[in-house]
Amino acid sequence: MGKQKERPKSWAEQKASIKKDNYKNVFVRFEWYCEWASYWLSRWAFLAVLEYVGKLGILFVAIAYIYPGCEQRKQAAEDSKKTRHYVAWQTINSAVGKPGNAGRSDALQELNDDHVELYGISLKGSVILEGTRLKNAKLVQADLSNGVYEKVDFSGAILYQSLWNGSVCYSCDFRGAQFDNVTFTNVTFEDCNFAGVSFGGCAWNNVHFYCCNFAFADLSGVKVGRDTYAPNGNLFGASNASPAFVSWASQQSCTDFKSVITLVQWWKVEQPLRKRPWPALGDQRFQTWASNQFLGNRNGWLEWSSTNLNNH
Repeated sequence: MGKQKERPKSWAEQKASIKKDNYKNVFVRFEWYCEWASYWLSRWAFLAVLEYVGKLGILFVAIAYIYPGCEQRKQAAEDSKKTRHYVAWQTINSAVGKPGNAGRSDALQELNDDHVELYGISLKGSVILEGTRLKNAKLVQADLSNGVYEKVDFSGAILYQSLWNGSVCYSCDFRGAQFDNVTFTNVTFEDCNFAGVSFGGCAWNNVHFYCCNFAFADLSGVKVGRDTYAPNGNLFGASNASPAFVSWASQQSCTDFKSVITLVQWWKVEQPLRKRPWPALGDQRFQTWASNQFLGNRNGWLEWSSTNLNNH
């Protein structure tokens, strides 16, 4: 259809162009009739509407064909996710009590990446996780007892009332995690980063924090029990610590660095031992160093202290 066609020639004009007795005369006349029929039909608005309706019909048919396909693909993706989650849970549950990894690292990452809540999950039984990504994981009341965790990313994780009895953690990232109302018993943390962690209402019994960073952590309500140590730890900027906790932190037995809450507290501990006056240059350097969020480095402290403190 499209635009309105031009008016065809009259038959007299058309006939004048044909040789007399030409055998094509019949075909030319038929063509001429068709041209006129097409011309008159092109002037009908109703037929133009029918043309557009036909095109819209094709469009609707295409949409009707594609849309169910999208729904099917969406449903297939959802079914695939459910299957993956089922396999992950099966792996974790069947590995309870088994030593080693037993596929739990990939299963945990699979679930956590899909924002599946891991409330009450059990990893008890000499589990070994290395480099597992559990950032922002919801591990409320999770049982992580008797495990070995190395370079596991627990940053931002919710760990309310979780169990860690008998576990060992090496170089794990706990930044911003929430440990409220957790009782640590017979646990070892080495070179772990607890910067900004909430320890509200926690109890530490026979816990060893070696070279750990507690910068700006919330230590309100922490109860320190027997045989708990934090040598070479960084407590700069930690808040809400009880007087008993401050007293414990200032009396930690370590070779080169007393765990303290502030620079002032540090010098109250160091000055009687070394009989040195307050260093005018060393204080700002100490604050800059101590407020670093990636501390817990014994060698770094020894190097800094030998350069900046022994001369005062």
